[in-house]
Amino acid sequence: MSAPLASAPPPAASWLPQSRARRVWLLALAYLALTSLFVVLRFPIDRLTPRVETVASRVSGARVAIGELEFHLVALLPELSARHAVLSWPAGTQLRLDRVRVRPAWSLSWFRGQPSLVLSVRRGSGRIRGTARLGDPPSFRGSATDVDLAQLPPALLGSAGLALDGRLDGTFDIRSGADGPEGTIALRAVDGSLSLPILPMGVPFESLEAALALGGDMQLTVQSLALEGPLVALAGSGTVGRGSAAALAPLQLAARLEVREAALRQLFAGTDIELDRDGVAELSIRGTVSDPVLTAAGPPGAGRRGPATNPAAPRRATNPPSDLR
Repeated sequence: MSAPLASAPPPAASWLPQSRARRVWLLALAYLALTSLFVVLRFPIDRLTPRVETVASRVSGARVAIGELEFHLVALLPELSARHAVLSWPAGTQLRLDRVRVRPAWSLSWFRGQPSLVLSVRRGSGRIRGTARLGDPPSFRGSATDVDLAQLPPALLGSAGLALDGRLDGTFDIRSGADGPEGTIALRAVDGSLSLPILPMGVPFESLEAALALGGDMQLTVQSLALEGPLVALAGSGTVGRGSAAALAPLQLAARLEVREAALRQLFAGTDIELDRDGVAELSIRGTVSDPVLTAAGPPGAGRRGPATNPAAPRRATNPPSDLR
């Protein structure tokens, strides 16, 4: 007797993957697509806007107003898109964003009880994009592209006399820690200018690069800072410690300043920055964020607090600090 023929799969199911795992994933994708389509077509989005504004205000600490809220489908997932969002802080600072987009991320972290969201913020040609993980601890990893620093409110750069413009790119990997944010930040700005309390004038730069670390024993560690410009070059490193308030955080920074344009060196004659014959000064910055103490690097001298206005030059050092050699 001949062997029975193997039964063939029903024609209606021949399009399904033979792997059980693949069938489960396919059904899950179909479910997500249908659910997203239903949400997009039927959900009364206008009723959701006040709730989104309330949640965003609580998270950011600012009052958030949204001009227009939309739903879209992206990669079979629903995306919430806010146009013309305005963030307002009590001190009067405002930040206007052209578009903010939020959607679920394709990530296995969902199965570990840690939802992940893809965030995108755009203002002009600048964009910040990354993935936020709402686990324990919450974290955010992403990048910034072509951000116009001149369009950022000055208050967002802090209250230590820092002013900056140019086009910024960067990467960041930040998580929430017991004592504040932790992680790493790498930044590169081009074609801008920098103003600092230790400088008597704003200086143009061709490139400005910084490698920063948050958390640990210090609030901020400046692993490296390098400014290259036609008039001035600046290199530095150091730490910003922890204080009872941000303005009281202790500083321990070292910098090497090179004034390349001879005509500009006379501007430093009435300050605490004493240049050598090559236009170079080794500096030490102590004190606090709100009350920095600037001295020449080397043996302790009589430093001056904040930007100097009187021509009382500090004692010059013969050797630069070891971390700048």
